[in-house]
Amino acid sequence: MKQSPSLSMRWLCVLLLVTACLANTFAQSPPPDLAQSLKQFTLPSTELAGLAVAVSTPSPTPTTAQVSNFTDRVKNLSRNAPRRESITGINVGTKYVNGLFGGMEQGAGFPFGVEFTTADAIPGVELRARAYLSSRLYRKFEGGIFIPKLGADFLQAEIWYTHLRRTRDHFFGIGSRAPKSDATNLDLEHRSVNATISMKSSKGESGGYFRAFNASTYTGQNEKEPAIETLFSGSPSVVPLTLYVPGLFFNAGSNNVKVAGFGFFSELDRRNDEKGLTQGYYGYVRLGFYDSFGSKPQAQPDYNWSEIEMDGRGYLPLGSRKTSLAVRGYLDLRQPQAGKQVPVYEMPWLGGRNHLRGYQNFRFRGNNLLLLVGEFRQTVWAQKETRGVDVYVFVDNGKIWGDVRSETNPLILRNQKFADQPLRVQPGFGVQYRYNKGFGARLDFAKSNERTMVYFSVSRGF
Repeated sequence: MKQSPSLSMRWLCVLLLVTACLANTFAQSPPPDLAQSLKQFTLPSTELAGLAVAVSTPSPTPTTAQVSNFTDRVKNLSRNAPRRESITGINVGTKYVNGLFGGMEQGAGFPFGVEFTTADAIPGVELRARAYLSSRLYRKFEGGIFIPKLGADFLQAEIWYTHLRRTRDHFFGIGSRAPKSDATNLDLEHRSVNATISMKSSKGESGGYFRAFNASTYTGQNEKEPAIETLFSGSPSVVPLTLYVPGLFFNAGSNNVKVAGFGFFSELDRRNDEKGLTQGYYGYVRLGFYDSFGSKPQAQPDYNWSEIEMDGRGYLPLGSRKTSLAVRGYLDLRQPQAGKQVPVYEMPWLGGRNHLRGYQNFRFRGNNLLLLVGEFRQTVWAQKETRGVDVYVFVDNGKIWGDVRSETNPLILRNQKFADQPLRVQPGFGVQYRYNKGFGARLDFAKSNERTMVYFSVSRGF
């Protein structure tokens, strides 16, 4: 079942060559005050402490022209659908090439890449090709069309194809009580066609989306852990049924099941980072409806589900801009139709820097997720209105529930109801350096009943 990676060496060489050129561009003509230059965007978070060396290198004071020039080269390429992606682009000297940061979900390490684009060479249409590589050697390739003005200045559209490979994501089983002793890893190859049409403004974005995909799963490439097929099975007839994982090892081919779906999303961003700690609020909601199509092996399950994702955040000043309470509520629900399943690679999860900081990435998986976060923030040194050092304490709370693999197995039935699941509560603390309103660095320490986790990220938190 194990399959070697299918990454093209020529693409990898191109990616590394362009990345090297990007580094050389900055070495020859460095942006002297990087943080000031990045005030229009936030770099994606990373768990690589080594990145601190690159970020903290001192540099001379820039001229206004130098800062403005580099700021103009920075682009926010993030997406809100079909799945949210944080992507930052930096032009490398020609409008047809951009360096990329982000673009992969948590657990990938630090992702970076390169984009080739036609920019404004074709009136009304921009062609894009992207290649990503992460510090864990995960990779992603994209090709697509972007229409910045679809009949009106505020209306835009995008169509793109994605090929993703994640070779050793953590996997422990399904359910809120999956034992840590079942730790293994999963190799996922995912192919999708995506489209969005949306109305976008400075305060948010709303629109609709389409997504069609299929996927292959293999034995994870971390050989220090047991092979996943020695612990779990993709067959719904396996005994005991608790070992059944929907979507495991039913791989791409002429008879592989495919999934298509559509939905709607809306984002409202009223956060204010102009002075001190973040104030205001943020809201996001997304609805989706998915169904499988095409021929499939008899043993492979049908996939059919509806989903809703909601993310609400509030920032309450406590007496001054130097003291704040930040709260977040996140809900991700998958509701399968009767007799249908949600494939494992589409299930919500708890664990990791964004989803319960005291646990490993993807520690608990199920059909539904609730995450509640409270974070008390205090500025202990203010160099200027947007720059300073903050300390904070937080409590993360999370639940995973929902499991329709069986209607009779008592261990699986135990996973179904929200009230029957343990609430995972873990405290933590950290320190944050804000360089400006869009750029900062964080060090989080979180402890659960299983382990203590430490995360470094280039961000200002949620």
